[in-house]
Amino acid sequence: MAAQTRIAVMGIAHSHVGSLINQAKAIEGVELVGVADPSRTDLCESLARERGIERVYPDYASLLSDAQPDGVICCAENARHVDVVEACAAAGVPVMLEKPMADSLDHARRIADLARGSGIGVMTNWPFLWSPTFHCLLDLVRSGGLGRIFEFRLRAGHAGPTGGTMPEDRRAGWWFFRELGGGALLDFCCYGACESLALIGEEAEYVVAVADRLCYGFGDTEDNAVMLVRYPSAFAILEATWTQHGDPGPHLTVWGTKATAFYGEGGKIVVLRDGAREEIEPGPQPLESSGPSHFVNRLRTQQPFHEILSIEHNLKVMAILDAGLKSAATRRAVEC
Repeated sequence: MAAQTRIAVMGIAHSHVGSLINQAKAIEGVELVGVADPSRTDLCESLARERGIERVYPDYASLLSDAQPDGVICCAENARHVDVVEACAAAGVPVMLEKPMADSLDHARRIADLARGSGIGVMTNWPFLWSPTFHCLLDLVRSGGLGRIFEFRLRAGHAGPTGGTMPEDRRAGWWFFRELGGGALLDFCCYGACESLALIGEEAEYVVAVADRLCYGFGDTEDNAVMLVRYPSAFAILEATWTQHGDPGPHLTVWGTKATAFYGEGGKIVVLRDGAREEIEPGPQPLESSGPSHFVNRLRTQQPFHEILSIEHNLKVMAILDAGLKSAATRRAVEC
């Protein structure tokens, strides 16, 4: 690989795209060589001007052949991740997907097959992994400090993915259409699915879920969802909302046979044990500071992505989410 690492952006639908571009620009030796989104060419033009991206391309194939990127950051709609990976696999270019991996387990399996067949790396970016708080909790759990984990709970939410925009703009957003992989369940239950897998350390068995439009009067996706995930020796409760006022917290709680832990103020871990309360200050971040920095570093060193970002882990995440969508639709428990 050349001294400069050439990074391109394919798909700009996800609202995280701006911050991910900024994070990529902050990496020494990274050159942003192109951006493409066939359904958003005008927005690509303005994004390129604002963020200093060298060139806008009309489609993925022309970007890959002309710009010759070393890696691609994908912020396409969840249902179109597979299209980006298909193009990158044909060109032999590694991809970083913004979470979740896909909109369905079938698409996730297709992505995995494309990656393995072509030999490209596919990383799914999880923003929580760049927080030392999560690593502190993970170390605490894996060291046995909480005993055996028997319950996990995470509520993730805000006022919606297009909060603050005009009503007509919100209605047009891809987030509110199932065929594009929208909906609060995929958007926010994905965090709990990913983190519970890592913290409980088992594979999920089945899911019972409810999801509906409780507040929004448009679109065909849910704005609120709750999932109960059954692990062999634990429960995980995953809540998602796009209609929440404020941030009541705590965001994540883990119950173990020896102690309970949750996220406290200032990024601390609060541990409750035998009537005592302990606050743990996380140590330094053990990984890179962002998804793009991890992606670029692993491209340069040819090291595998962190286990939580791997294809294998994210197939398990998608099995949980896929079961959740099917459970909510059928009002039945669905195996993962």
